Amino acid sequence: MHDDLLALLKQRYGDSPEGVDRHHFTFAVSNRERARKLLTRIKQRTEFHFRNSRVLDIGCAYAGFVLAAAAVGAEAWGVEIEERFYACGEANTRGEAGHIRLLHGDILSESIQDSLPRDFDLIVINDVFEHVYDTTRLLKHAATLLKPGGLLVFTVPNGNALDFIEKEGHNLQLGLSLLPPAEWRDVVNWFSTYYRPWGYFVALLNAFGFNRIDTWNEPTAQTTHEIAGEIEQRLARIAELVAASDYRPALRERMAGAVLELAGRAAADARRDSADLLHWKYRVRFWEGCAFRNGEADADVSRYA
Repeated sequence: MHDDLLALLKQRYGDSPEGVDRHHFTFAVSNRERARKLLTRIKQRTEFHFRNSRVLDIGCAYAGFVLAAAAVGAEAWGVEIEERFYACGEANTRGEAGHIRLLHGDILSESIQDSLPRDFDLIVINDVFEHVYDTTRLLKHAATLLKPGGLLVFTVPNGNALDFIEKEGHNLQLGLSLLPPAEWRDVVNWFSTYYRPWGYFVALLNAFGFNRIDTWNEPTAQTTHEIAGEIEQRLARIAELVAASDYRPALRERMAGAVLELAGRAAADARRDSADLLHWKYRVRFWEGCAFRNGEADADVSRYA
């Protein structure tokens, strides 16, 4: 039940959390509302029918989407690796109606793989790719669990989005999304996040037989020139913020170099990319969409994953 989840969250964050804790608390409390919006979005974009379908949420956390899918007649499964999130998911689903099954474990492991059906109609991987180092194994297992022709829905944060560079989405810190996780240790506690470019995900999905990828983000009404100007101005401002930050000198220098490199890349992209693609690369905070498993996995990639 929602009240059980709320009690757990207050144990962790207190009654009046502030800063990053408040950000995480608000995100957790809104899990059901966000799940309902995603469910509606899936219906509108894909015409997927949830009733009597089999659905899996990988990295289900608070299990909001599992609840939403079960409420409209799906057999809803969730897998969560983090013990504290799994406990929150159990609390949130306790006493709720519908066919709900939560598993605690790593989707990359063979034991969890063997505990799941192999005929899911829909698999959701939202805000998970960036926390997984071995994404090839993740996609290999997802492709194995999904029916031929099945639907994979994803949300992936864009580390090169200007908003994320100014304030990284998990820790709300300047510039972190431009650096590898090993560089974060001087700013935040250990946190495993790998921001990757969009082309990486296209290649990964294609390699495992997801040959049709539909993106859901809206196109821009601005011109390439207008977007390029905004990118240039905002990166110049970010460079100023980095220079004025209290990061230690070595980290500040590496971050400044990363901003300069991105500015050069964006300028080159502006000379050849469409307005929509430039918008996609540098202004869309979360890449959203779906992929259809309508092909076979590349044999070499699958063998070594």
